[in-house]
Amino acid sequence: MSAGTADSGLRLDILDEVTQNCGCIPIVFQLDSSSIIPAQVISEDDIVNGCVLGPHGYVYRPPPPSKQLTIEMQVSVTECRNWREVLAVVDNLGDLFDFRNTSTAVHRVAKSSVEAGESKMAMADPRFPRLLQLLRAKCKDLSAWGLSDATWGLAKMQCKDDEIFRRLSLRAQGIVQDLDPQGLAIVAWSFATIGRRDEALLAAIAVESRKKLDSFGVQNISNLIWANATLGMRSDDLHADLLQESLRRLDDFTTQELAIVNWAFTKLAYPVGDAWKNAVRTRVLRLKEYAPSELSMIAWALATRGDYDPDLMAYIARRSMELMRSFTGQNMATIIWAIATVSYKDDPSIDEFLRMAIGAITARSNEFQPLNIALISWGLAKLSFKAEAAFEALCDAAAAQIDAFVPQNLVQVMWACGTAGYKHEAFLRGAARVAKRTVEDFSSQHQSNFLWACARLGFKEDVQLLRCLADAAIRKMHEGSPQHLSNIAWAASQLGPEHFHDCLTAVVRETSRRISEFAPRPKSVLRGHVMKMGSELFQLFTSALPRRRGIASPQDWAVVGGYEHTTTLFQDLQLREGRSWEVAEAMAMPGIWGGPFQGLFFLVSLGFRV
Repeated sequence: MSAGTADSGLRLDILDEVTQNCGCIPIVFQLDSSSIIPAQVISEDDIVNGCVLGPHGYVYRPPPPSKQLTIEMQVSVTECRNWREVLAVVDNLGDLFDFRNTSTAVHRVAKSSVEAGESKMAMADPRFPRLLQLLRAKCKDLSAWGLSDATWGLAKMQCKDDEIFRRLSLRAQGIVQDLDPQGLAIVAWSFATIGRRDEALLAAIAVESRKKLDSFGVQNISNLIWANATLGMRSDDLHADLLQESLRRLDDFTTQELAIVNWAFTKLAYPVGDAWKNAVRTRVLRLKEYAPSELSMIAWALATRGDYDPDLMAYIARRSMELMRSFTGQNMATIIWAIATVSYKDDPSIDEFLRMAIGAITARSNEFQPLNIALISWGLAKLSFKAEAAFEALCDAAAAQIDAFVPQNLVQVMWACGTAGYKHEAFLRGAARVAKRTVEDFSSQHQSNFLWACARLGFKEDVQLLRCLADAAIRKMHEGSPQHLSNIAWAASQLGPEHFHDCLTAVVRETSRRISEFAPRPKSVLRGHVMKMGSELFQLFTSALPRRRGIASPQDWAVVGGYEHTTTLFQDLQLREGRSWEVAEAMAMPGIWGGPFQGLFFLVSLGFRV
């Protein structure tokens, strides 16, 4: 019938009556001169849930499935022996699923595929999108139990479907009061596991968790605070309660739970106090069976807090030696980093651990990721541990995967090689190539440390690299600390000032502008350090001094004559006043190098104008 006929209103009245009797829901439609056009169509979720668009813009919504059908579908899922069978049921009977069957199917697919190491294979299965489609459509109806099952399953599989997690978050916030302690912890853990920071959800979970904290198990506590720490969500009220509850029940904690909770409080920079530190120390020393990851977490927390505890660090070293064969590169890197960070190396257990670690490093360095290589090499250099074999293996591994290094890790290895005095040509050439390509991503600290390492190792064959870093350093000079400015100046003096003239001029200008940052009393401090240059100046004006201008080259005189320009620098620094100094006095003083002024002295010696 045409929409323009006189009967259209009567038809609508009839349809309204049918709607009331049959439970159908009409969609508003528009009338034009030719036909009836629905103003909207049913959504994909409606279709998945069995809705049908009927004549005249009406939508049929099926009644909820019977209890018997729900039970039958649940049994069909739970009886499956692996994820493939679950997906087969989803493919054949998914149209009959309600929210319970759907969340159970997600949980079963995740559990089976993760245990078999086949989660990626399961997500690549052509039937898996159908399961996700069902879950998206039924999120709004999930119970508390179904919600925790679904979020856990997706997180275990690392399935990061943004729309599903958005809907899961909304549903969780709507029924947060129905979540028990395990559900609260699992939902928070799931969002953290996929790296999804949802502040509204975590805030709601924090409020509800405080109400139910008396019912939390120790695993719930560790999962919840781990999630907060992983996502960087500090909630002082919640964490104060969790700290007190953890202290009260510390003897119930397993090694894993103890390591996780202690790590999380440290990661959150939450002030735990001496009571917690002492209690954890006692508990750690009492327990004997640790996994490598647990030892590395305990060591990391100890070093990050800056706690110097020789007995505890030695205990960690002894337990680590027992498990060395099962250590991953990350475990080894973390513990070596922790020992180096607290500069603890005076116990025989530490030396023995490091010697054993050297063997593992040389044998397995090709398995290490760039971050592992960087932390291990940095730690060995920081500890001044003689490990040439380890550096060779680490640099070989670094050279093989040099393009995977980010600036921070690249510079850490460079700094370690420079500090240890280990020169590995293949690594240096690769590092130079990557540095030229990524120099804009270097911070001022990265630039200065990279140049410093090049200077220490005498690596100056790549002129393009030197000039590239010099130009980049000028652009970020204002970000550099006094030590960074000094490192750049010193490195330039060693690598060839002709490649750094504009850069060195920028260093002098920036130093002049920020001289107050170098020391509380810059005049006396800088003057004292300049006096220490006596031996170099004495040599320059005696044995290095050209006899006559007619004999010496312009370059020879440029070095000596350049000293007349130091007056300009000292005037800018307001350092010209004060008593004069004698060469003999300067020569009697200890070495001049070290501290944030060393590079500035080279500028003075090179006579740079400002």
